[in-house]
Amino acid sequence: MENHENRSTRRLVDAVQALSQARDLDRVRAIVRSAARQMADADGATFVLRDGDLCHYVDEDAIGPLDAYRPTFVKSLVMVPIRETDPIGAIGVYWADRREASGATVELLQALANTTAVALENVRVYQACPWERGLYYVQLAWVAPRLAAGRTEGLEPFLFTPFDSFLYAVDLLGYSFMSLATLFAARVFTGVGLERVVRRFLTANGLLLPFIALQMYVDWLIWIAALWAVTFPGSTCSLAVMFRRAPTTRVARQAPPLPIEVAEGSSVADVRRRPARLS
Repeated sequence: MENHENRSTRRLVDAVQALSQARDLDRVRAIVRSAARQMADADGATFVLRDGDLCHYVDEDAIGPLDAYRPTFVKSLVMVPIRETDPIGAIGVYWADRREASGATVELLQALANTTAVALENVRVYQACPWERGLYYVQLAWVAPRLAAGRTEGLEPFLFTPFDSFLYAVDLLGYSFMSLATLFAARVFTGVGLERVVRRFLTANGLLLPFIALQMYVDWLIWIAALWAVTFPGSTCSLAVMFRRAPTTRVARQAPPLPIEVAEGSSVADVRRRPARLS
């Protein structure tokens, strides 16, 4: 029979794959809350995002609705930061009985949180450029069939000509945003060993940004930007290996809980209804 740690690792891999395809916050939080609770075999899981000096509970997956919680419901709690450097939120899991989460569980949750940070940045970039996706559709559904039929009249603004077309500039913009996203994502991985490899690949990919963005002015920059064909696959492959080895590649450490002001006699539901100030 499959043990809990193996099930949790498999659930993490499934979550990583799902998060790589998430295109909005609702999808990200649905994946995270479900995966976190299942990985920790917890009675509840919560997804918290930072908003300036405040934090708010974005979503929760628990054994009952909030209005059914008793003040003493939560007896044990683990929270891990979403991005260990300059956190943008946290993932929490909790139980109705007193227990100490294993190091492997905390480690898997942190791996999920690291992936969530990357997914949130991808969502931000994806939603910032909806028009670019429309242009690719126009290329496939309208331009390509007419070129194949020899009907080129009126297509000039939509032709993809390297260094000398509107669509090439849009294409460069998309790759530039992707490089920028990996530069920010590199800050998530602060450890040594394989995490250092991931960080270096992501950083190298991000540093190609000027060579990608400025090709319209200096076309020979494409030869330097072509290193993207090494840095981006290197980033994704090293990430895949790191998540596959997550339970054994780093020493588990439990992040300190987010400071939340709780008045005497307050219930969990009362705490959730009001924003808490981060120190």
